[in-house]
Amino acid sequence: MEKHIYFVRHGESETNADGLYRGASAHLTEKGRAQAEEVAKRIERIGVDALIASPQVRTKETADAIAKRIGLPIEENDLFIERGRPTVMHGRRHEEPEISAICREIFERYASETHRHSDEENFEDLKARLGKALAFLAAYPVERICVVTHGVFLGLLMGRVLAGAAFRGEDAQRALRTFMMGNTGITHFAYSAEPPYRHPMGTTLNEWRLINWNDQAHLG
Repeated sequence: MEKHIYFVRHGESETNADGLYRGASAHLTEKGRAQAEEVAKRIERIGVDALIASPQVRTKETADAIAKRIGLPIEENDLFIERGRPTVMHGRRHEEPEISAICREIFERYASETHRHSDEENFEDLKARLGKALAFLAAYPVERICVVTHGVFLGLLMGRVLAGAAFRGEDAQRALRTFMMGNTGITHFAYSAEPPYRHPMGTTLNEWRLINWNDQAHLG
């Protein structure tokens, strides 16, 4: 069975709008709620069999709009939450020198793979969670799934898919420098444990294949 997974980044959040880090508690802005309504119409046209969401407020509010439109319940799952940041960042702005320095340190030390600044989710934690998220979706018993999640998480997931189980800290750094995700962008992956065909170059396709990245056509 070939599966299709449609990852949706949440609508614009308060933190996206003003830069004040609120962690899991950030709500959608008025613009973000309008974006959620538009992506809900798009998911209705696509058609899915299950709706999974990170339980963080901004993703839950985005998923609520989709659920009302498609008539499916929301299955909350912590595997799809945003990358965990240090508690010291809560209530602070990214442009503050101390906060900027912490963010740079964490990013630069991903290469060591075991570094931890304080109580954040470090590279080892993220790698384990990304693997569990992919395994969960591979085993999920429907063919078409919508997952409402977060931008940094999706960039890292893309890096994990490309690198496979050998995903390293350097791969995470490259992924975060490369894969930008807009609010309510849709990223479409196909999954098949037994690829139904070979690439014209003669190689067998990977289990996970990217079909579309950050599609925001619904926003006009």
